[in-house]
Amino acid sequence: MDRIDIELDVLLSKAKTNIAHSLDITLHTSSLDLVVTKSLEYAVHSDYRGNVADLIDVSFYYPLGDFIFDILPERDNLEITIKHMFDGKVDINRYKFIPTNLDDFINHRLTTLDRTSLNNMDVFTVEGQCLDRMVEVLLRSTVAGGIFKESTPLEVVTTSMGQVLDNISIADNERVDSIRTDMSQNAQVYEHILLPPTKKFFKLPTIMQENEYGIYNGGIGTYIQKKMGERNLSIYQLHVYLENSERTHLRLINVNTNELSLSDRTSSFENNILRVITDSSDNVIDPGAMSSTENGLGFTGVDSGKVLADTVTLAEGEVTIKEDSYRVNETTTRPDGIDNRIDAGLIHNGYAARSAINVHAGSYIQVNWENSDRFNLEPGMLVTYIKRKDGKVVEVKGILHGAFTVYDLLNRTSRSVLHIFLLY
Repeated sequence: MDRIDIELDVLLSKAKTNIAHSLDITLHTSSLDLVVTKSLEYAVHSDYRGNVADLIDVSFYYPLGDFIFDILPERDNLEITIKHMFDGKVDINRYKFIPTNLDDFINHRLTTLDRTSLNNMDVFTVEGQCLDRMVEVLLRSTVAGGIFKESTPLEVVTTSMGQVLDNISIADNERVDSIRTDMSQNAQVYEHILLPPTKKFFKLPTIMQENEYGIYNGGIGTYIQKKMGERNLSIYQLHVYLENSERTHLRLINVNTNELSLSDRTSSFENNILRVITDSSDNVIDPGAMSSTENGLGFTGVDSGKVLADTVTLAEGEVTIKEDSYRVNETTTRPDGIDNRIDAGLIHNGYAARSAINVHAGSYIQVNWENSDRFNLEPGMLVTYIKRKDGKVVEVKGILHGAFTVYDLLNRTSRSVLHIFLLY
């Protein structure tokens, strides 16, 4: 009995059978609440590396005449309530609704038919995107700036963003409930940090990461995600795995499709560990060899923060330069032996410099998760990927970079594709 068999036993003892998903949808205009009678598809794209919030697409049938006469005139001020029911749970959210196939409706609007005639023609497939109202406000918001004394860069970020969140005028059920962060590698308390004003809210963590301060050695991600009534702002690393007992861990168990039916019990959640069964058709994308050649897997240089410190001494008329005290020499080695270091010259921000090489210190993998439950996923989630290779069980660490989840509402099923950065 190997490690995969043990993991499967734990998972199957706690897993649930197929979970049926259903949606109740209501469209809102300025004067009407319109109930949708037939939902088709519901998709949630969570890009933890390149975006700041979920992209949500929904499609449903609606009588053509009713849509053209009641909804189309208010297309710039529509809202939608989605009630998602599964496994005895209910998740209710109200969004701004943006139809994406308006051209089709506008063409119909040019006809001379009345509402009843249009309704009798056929139902129409409505497609649109849902935008969280809090995210919409924050995309337009800026940070006030100021001088922060005796603070770390991460403290400046969380304090500044927290002030913006506290001062936004919005309904209580649309507010951010908490700010969650990975522990910063830059724990230095600076005498003062100057933060210029008019910085966009979601850009602040990246600005602090890439300017002269730095926060993480593994890049930075910023994301707002709402699940089961709780909305959180997360700030996290993208390319460095650091053990954290407070974070939910994702353990991916890769099995041969002949070993287990993947249409039934595919996951379990217990003690802060999400175990997921994936099939053997993983898709690995490894840009490392090319990017390592072009961008390097390491660097040498001079730390500007130390060069003016105690690096030069004068004793008995002789000048001594302590080069080791300010020289920086770091590298990451690929499994194929590539070790390509670049001369970075004067380094103002070691955290950004290390992040620039750590992005090349792994490969990307996509795995399928049938009968998925995306509500257990978190931005920057720590991952352990377990599979059999050449007769042995291999475990690789990684970070969750995203998930694309599609709900087939006709068959009441769900399926996710998980995007993961795996370390070499």
